[in-house]
Amino acid sequence: MDNFLIDQSSTKQNEFYGRYQNQIFFTWNQSLNELEQILKSMKSEYHHLSFDIHIGKNLNYLDLYLENRHGLLYSRVHHQPNQQPYTLPYISKGNSIRKHSHWLRSSLKPAVRYCTTIEDFNQERIYLEMTCLANGYSVEFVQKHIEHFFTFFNAILLQQWSLDQHSYEKFRHRLFNFMSEQR
Repeated sequence: MDNFLIDQSSTKQNEFYGRYQNQIFFTWNQSLNELEQILKSMKSEYHHLSFDIHIGKNLNYLDLYLENRHGLLYSRVHHQPNQQPYTLPYISKGNSIRKHSHWLRSSLKPAVRYCTTIEDFNQERIYLEMTCLANGYSVEFVQKHIEHFFTFFNAILLQQWSLDQHSYEKFRHRLFNFMSEQR
């Protein structure tokens, strides 16, 4: 999922897009007729393109849920309904404890990126913790790796649950900056 991209670079028109491999979604604030004309010209130039067009106020895209809430972007993690919940990735070789601890810390990054509200982030964090607990890991294991994540991003107050929406947004901004620097 690391190749998944959401770009908000066209902020002048308050639009953005996301893409992963050969799938794309985007927002459109112009008329439907203008969009149809653009897609028609793309189709005439690139015959191999196929479109599956859905228009609405929300969408599930891979593991992301997006919604237009009265003109504001709302997003959170989306769990596929056909996948069994609370399942850790299968580890065929190597140290499963080490790999699952890495999975837990790594899964918190998209939780922060995708969840626009502190409530949704906490819900996803609890889901990740429960996944580890349901698969036999101890509370101490979970707490240690959650604390490692928050310490790494200098957000230990978040872990102590004394966070409000404003502090969470600052934390998200720090994480987005960190990820941009890693590219």
